[in-house]
Order: sequence, then C-alpha cells, then structure tokens
Amino acid sequence: MAKRLKCEDIVCTYCYERFSPLKLNMHYRLADGMVNPLHGEIPVEEEKPEEPETKEQVENEFRISSRRTSRRSAGAVNSAAKAIKGKRLDEKLFKFYTDRMGMGATEAQSRAMQNDFVEFDVDSPDIDYDATEWKTYGFAENIVYKGTKLKWICPYCHNPLVSGAGKKKMLLFSVIGDTNAGKTVYFSALQRLIGDNLLYIGNDDSDDYNFFSSGTRLPSSTNTKPLPSCTMMYLQKNPETGESEEYILIFCDIAGENCTSEEKLKRTAFNLPNSSGILFMIDPTRFETIATILGKKTNVEEDQHRLFTAVYNFFDAGGRKLKIPTAIVIGKSDVLRKHHYFDSDEDKKQYVLPYSESGKENIVDLNVTDKVDEVTRGFLKTIGKGVYNSNVDMIFDNKKYFLVSSLGYDPEREGDGNAIMPNRVEEPFMWLLFQNDAAYSHHSEKYTYRATGIKLMNTKLNKGIFSKIKGKEVEKDISFYYRKSEFETKLAQKRNEEAE
Repeated sequence: MAKRLKCEDIVCTYCYERFSPLKLNMHYRLADGMVNPLHGEIPVEEEKPEEPETKEQVENEFRISSRRTSRRSAGAVNSAAKAIKGKRLDEKLFKFYTDRMGMGATEAQSRAMQNDFVEFDVDSPDIDYDATEWKTYGFAENIVYKGTKLKWICPYCHNPLVSGAGKKKMLLFSVIGDTNAGKTVYFSALQRLIGDNLLYIGNDDSDDYNFFSSGTRLPSSTNTKPLPSCTMMYLQKNPETGESEEYILIFCDIAGENCTSEEKLKRTAFNLPNSSGILFMIDPTRFETIATILGKKTNVEEDQHRLFTAVYNFFDAGGRKLKIPTAIVIGKSDVLRKHHYFDSDEDKKQYVLPYSESGKENIVDLNVTDKVDEVTRGFLKTIGKGVYNSNVDMIFDNKKYFLVSSLGYDPEREGDGNAIMPNRVEEPFMWLLFQNDAAYSHHSEKYTYRATGIKLMNTKLNKGIFSKIKGKEVEKDISFYYRKSEFETKLAQKRNEEAE
C-alpha cells in the first residue's frame, strides 16, 4: 500500500488562490543573472505592456498553466515578456498588481520587473532537491538550480509563498463588516489574549498591514484597496498529549466601504471564496433602539442590513446555503448592558459582563456557544431585528452568533482612559478554528450499560433478542477531548472501552 503524503493545500497570501502543490507545476524565482533557457534570451528593448481588456480575461489568464502537466512540456510561458536592466516583465505579477492591487500600468510594470523563473522538473540534471522532503510531502519548497538555492513562488500570481506552506494546515479567515464596526479593534484585542500562541510570519512588503503588531489602541480605518494579508503561525496545544500543533493562519480585513456593495466586493474581496471561516461583524450602536439608549442618532442602520445582500449576491449561491463556517459577531456588547433584555435577566446579563478568559487552555465550550447564540437571537428579535436571524439562517449553513466587546467599555461615552477588559473575544475565533479541526472541545457523559460478560455483544444489547439478556446495569463516566471530525469515532471508542 502506497504511503500517504503529508501534503496540505496551500493558500497564497497575496492572490488567495487555494491549490495543491501535487497537482501543479510549481515555479521558482531565479537569482540575479540567471536565465531559463526554455524562455529564450532576455530581449534588450523595453516596451510598455498592454493592459488587460476585461476582468474575465484577467481571471482566465490567472489560471494559465495551473494544471500539473509533464515536467518538460511546459512551454515558454513568459517568452513574450520584455526586459529592463537584465530582468523580465513577469506577466503574472503584472496582472496581480493591476487587477488585484489596483495599480496603474507604470507602477505595476516597475514592480513586476523580476528575475526569470523555472518550473520544477524531477528529471532535470540542473535541479537538485531534498529527497526526504519529496518523499514525505510530494514537493520541494526549495530547490538548487545550477548550484543556486531557489525558493518557490505562487504559480498563479508569482508572489512568494509563505515558509512552511504545504507542510502545515493553512486557514484563511475573512472579516466582513461596515465602516466602524470594530473589525480591526477586534483583532487587536484578540492578539492581546492569544499573542503568546502567535508568531507573525508575513512577507516584508505586507508589514504595513500587520494590524496585530500595530500597538495602537484604536487602529486606523482599513484601506479601501485590496491589501496583503496578515499571516501568523498559530500554536494550538493538544490537551491530551500536551504537544503543540502548528497552523498557518491568514487574516484578511475587508474595508467597510467595500462590504455593503456586491460590485465592490467583487473588485476587492478576492479572499472570500477560499475562506476557511468568516467573521461577520455587526455594530449594535447602529440599531435605533440601542442608539436611543446611548443618546445617539443613527441613519446608517440600513447599511448593515445590506451586508447580507451583498455577501449573498457575491457568492451567487443559486439558492444554496453558504457552507463556509461563519461567526456573526455582535461587537461592542458592553453597550447592551443597559437594555432591559439583559438588565432584567441575570442569566442573560452574564454574557455581556466582563469575565476572565484565562485558564481555559483554548478549549471550545459548545454548550456556551449554543447558549450565546440563543441569547443573541432572542435579543435581536426583542428589538425588532428578527430579520437578521432570518437572513443569517437563509444564507449560512454553518453559523453561530457571538457577543463580544473588544475594549470592555464605550470610549465615546466613557473616554479613552479606562483599562481595557476584552469580553468573550476569543469565542468566535476559537469556534472557527474548531470548525476547521484546528481546536478542541471537551465531552463528558454518564454512560449506562449492562455487564453480561459477553464482550463482543455488549454494544448491541439494547437491540433485538440481545435486549432480553439480563445483566447488571453499570454507570461509567466518559470524558475526552476531540476535534470536530473525531467526535463520533472517539465517542464510540470510549463507550466500547467502558463496556468491555
């Protein structure tokens, strides 16, 4: 039986294409002065490239040479490129800068003048690679071409791939919310709580967008153009073995100005289709009922409601529910404490009051998650916003509501000098990790069975003729940690172990 390769799908942190390196011709950027003979000599003349004619052409060209073909059959993909100062115009990179980043042709051409590239060829005498890496994963992250070490690049956009891609599970989280919904502030608060488990590994040219390391209390508004993502290494402790498991997390914060329009989303939210999870941020101070309590006037409440329409039309689901796990986060939950729905009920009020999130070891409590979802739905119905519940249920298949407060207080009413006390900030993030098998939950139950001495039949004694076999009833406590995909298997295993 063939050994299963340990390869994980790769997500490019620039163009957000998700792919398997086992199915593609992987590309590697050459060093200065090196030329790929398959692409011909570098021309000496400089010519301005033609801009793409239509968006459809660009999307199709992004996928040129995407399928993994014969190693030696790949033609001169870049043979028409022009050169300047010994470099070629990388057409894939040029299209990325013009279409995805919104740059003009002049700036895009300047940035896209790069060294040539080669494709991996396992039979080439000019290419050396780590044989152990190849046998373990089925690919080579780095190769040695004619004595020079090269690192791979994305086969779609020709930007660098993050270190460890393909070897560690990569999860892309997209954040949607209207302007001032608190998206970036939320991530700053999240970093404060789980920062010990995070390591920023983004590329140098995306440092400006690393909102995790900004160090500011209230980060500035997100740029309206598509941005490089914020890429982190995340360590998740296995509660049973105590060992740390590594994941690569990619966070993409979509500008609020682009979230309420289907057309704007299509021009900027290239990350959404390949998302592993969506954080859908809602600002409760936009609700008229809450704004009145706070002494504010609001005329932008309807903008938030358009978020659902924009997302639904963006995915063009054709009536089918979106399968991507989605956390609908009601932010600024501290302002809800004065509403009678929470203030008059201590059981409900506990979900909008500060509490300690330490000592939980990042375990997802699904009972609490279900309760918060129930309470939040009840609140929206109470203030006449039951339409939010209906829209969420119609659009998303795997979804939960969450109540969070990134600061623990309202800086507009209480000033900016209070101590920051984030409330329930981790819960939506950990739930999304759990939905992707990257976090653990805990299950415990009392399991009752009849001890008959018939070990092989114990698990079926409650059915058919075996139900008449008399035996002493025994009650056992079952307790275990599990990933989402492991629950049914582990539950059956634990019950069988107790019944033997």
